[in-house]
Amino acid sequence: MDKLLPLDALFYVQEMKKQIVKYFLLIYLVAIIAMAFIRSILFVSVKNFPLSVEERGLVWEMFERGWAFDSLLTCYILILPIVFLLFYSFFTRNYSNKVWKRISTFIIVMFVLLLSI
Repeated sequence: MDKLLPLDALFYVQEMKKQIVKYFLLIYLVAIIAMAFIRSILFVSVKNFPLSVEERGLVWEMFERGWAFDSLLTCYILILPIVFLLFYSFFTRNYSNKVWKRISTFIIVMFVLLLSI
């Protein structure tokens, strides 16, 4: 196996960090959009229309608080895999497919549990 030059290793690490950040940001965005969609469907199915002027302000406040709550739960779910990858990166340079499959499985299971509640 060829040894990487220090400069090549630096670029490899920087590219890997970018991919990890993109991966977790994508998961965050998909989760927030999915939960906002579910909240919108619930709102439309429960609420009688048309809305009064007072209710419109409450609706926006409800969605803002919902976004904050969804964001908090999503961050709690994602922090464990991020911390795991941080510690794992101290012991190895390369992330195997097995590690990514386990992380993805954990995230999927946690979001399924979250959305089922």
